[in-house]
Amino acid sequence: FCFSNSATGRFKNPPLERVKRVIDALAEAEVFEIRWFGGEFTVLKGWKEAVSYAYDKGFFMAFVSNGTRVTHESARHLARHGITGGAMSIHGPEEMHDRVVGVPGAFRKTIEGIQNCWEENIGITVLFTPTQANFRSAYDLAKWLKENNVPVTSFDIGRLCPSGEATSDWDAQRLTLDDYKYLFRVMREIYRDFGIRAYMGDAFPL
Repeated sequence: FCFSNSATGRFKNPPLERVKRVIDALAEAEVFEIRWFGGEFTVLKGWKEAVSYAYDKGFFMAFVSNGTRVTHESARHLARHGITGGAMSIHGPEEMHDRVVGVPGAFRKTIEGIQNCWEENIGITVLFTPTQANFRSAYDLAKWLKENNVPVTSFDIGRLCPSGEATSDWDAQRLTLDDYKYLFRVMREIYRDFGIRAYMGDAFPL
């Protein structure tokens, strides 16, 4: 369900000079905000220079990331260029998350990315995309984050979109109305029990 898999493989990361031309066009159109995401924006060759270039143009910036490549150095670069907030995708506690993304160890790397950002005063929102496989793990994830002192500012429960790999088993993975009613209750419990603000960050899928 990641947008990185929502198109064919013929598309590649654009060269840095093209990215700069896009930034120039946005500035000329008086756009004032850039949100870096992908896929994963940190795999773009020259991403740090692109961030610096946008900063010099006066853009307000934020980002969405899987967090696995956000090192101390990367977080420091983001902070030095005016970025004070971002979001990282976590799809459940460790075993569940690694199974969803198909990469052993991914959960721990994302947690390290959150902590690296926090040390640079960058607040991180958790992005949780519910599916039939993981939606009942939202509370356990919030509990783990609280018990392990992982600093997150909020818990954003999104919605599964029929893109990328989600198109192949859409009917099996999408949530029912009763499932969303369950999540509404869980969002209240996450705030009540852990003090983490939980909400739906996307339109409710009627």
